[in-house]
Order: sequence, then C-alpha cells, then structure tokens
Amino acid sequence: MPSALSDLYEQASQIQSVDWYGIWIAILLGVWLIARLAHRLGRWTVQRPITVSLGRRIGYELPWLAQTIDISTTFEVILVGVLLGANIVLLLVSAHGWADVQQRSAKLAVLNLLPLGTGLTFGLPAHLLGISRSAVAWLHRWFGWVMAAHSLLHGAIAIARADNPIPSMRHDWVPLLAAAAILMIIPVTLHVVVRRHCQVAMRIHYLLAVTAMVALAYHTWDQGSDSRWQVVGAGAL
Repeated sequence: MPSALSDLYEQASQIQSVDWYGIWIAILLGVWLIARLAHRLGRWTVQRPITVSLGRRIGYELPWLAQTIDISTTFEVILVGVLLGANIVLLLVSAHGWADVQQRSAKLAVLNLLPLGTGLTFGLPAHLLGISRSAVAWLHRWFGWVMAAHSLLHGAIAIARADNPIPSMRHDWVPLLAAAAILMIIPVTLHVVVRRHCQVAMRIHYLLAVTAMVALAYHTWDQGSDSRWQVVGAGAL
C-alpha cells in the first residue's frame, strides 16, 4: 500500500465510531448539494416517470395515528428510521459499560446539535438544500428530540454513577441548567402550542436555546471535552 494511502488509513482507523456519524452527515449533505447543483446546471436529470413513481411511493400519507408523532409520509418514516437507527447503533454497539455509553451520548448530543444551528429562520438552509421551510422545520424538530434524548441520558448516567448524587448535582449546576433548558424547549415547540401562540413560543424557544448553548459551552470547556469546539461552532451558526 502506498505511503499516502497507508497514512490515510491509519488516520481513519483512529477516528472513533461516534465521530463517523458527523462525517457521514457531512458527506451526505455534500452529495445532496452537488447533485442539486448538477441538476440545476442541466448536467444530470432523472426521467420524469421515475420521479413521479418514486414520489408517489415515498410521499404516501400515513394514518393520523402516525401523524400525531410528527411522521406524515413513508419518506419521513425512512428518514426517522435511519436517524434513530444510526444513533442507537453508535450508542450501544461495542460499548464497554455505562461509562462508555455516557461518553458516547455526550458526543452524539453535540453532533445532533450541529444541524440545529440554522439561524433565527429556516430560510437559508431551505434555499441551500432546495427544500421547503416546513421540511427544514421537521428535520430541526427530530434532530432536536434526538439531541435532547442523548443529553438527558448522559446526565442520568452521570448522576447514577456518582458516589454522592445530591452534592454532585449541587456542584454541577451548569449542566443541570442546560438539561432544564433543553427539557423546557420540548413543550414550548409542540405543534399545538406554536399554532396558538407562535410569537410567544418562538421567543421562549430562542431564550431557552441560548441558555442551553451557553451552559453546554461552559460545561464542555470546563470538562476539557473534545466536543467544545463543535458546541462553539453550532453557536456560531
């Protein structure tokens, strides 16, 4: 094997499995953007009968029971399945005890935080990806729920593994503040709440999001975590 390929393989082998989650998301995003650019330039087209047939299959609307959990079409089932499956596999497969699960959940929480940094509106990502704002909002909600689940799991394991949970919780009040802010975002962003009190709900959402981001940035920096720059990057977005 050439030395350049050997060095590349050695560097790739040192990448932790959880980090591949972010790498694959970046690769898929890049492929989507390149394919969209090629399509707009007219260098790559898909025959209309194929797109119509595929659109009918993956756009099939599901019963109302599935829509109550924010899954409306077959395509959304596929996306949610891939998202949850990837997170569960990377969280549990080949994990060496609860300490390893705690560390992985922290990294996955930060990686799922990155797609949430889309600015105050969904206009820019919708324009870049060529999808509707409602689709971006749907992705935002699911990545947010997965991030919240990882954050709460990370905190729960940390409390359970502590020798003295109550003093530990009093000392580590910053991550508790982040967890409380993340938890409060969930009811505020429910569809029934946003529909009735949109402006108030969004302002509270922004306030809680900023609180959680600042607390997470401080927590990761205080712990010397490798994810601290990713949190800063998500905040910068």
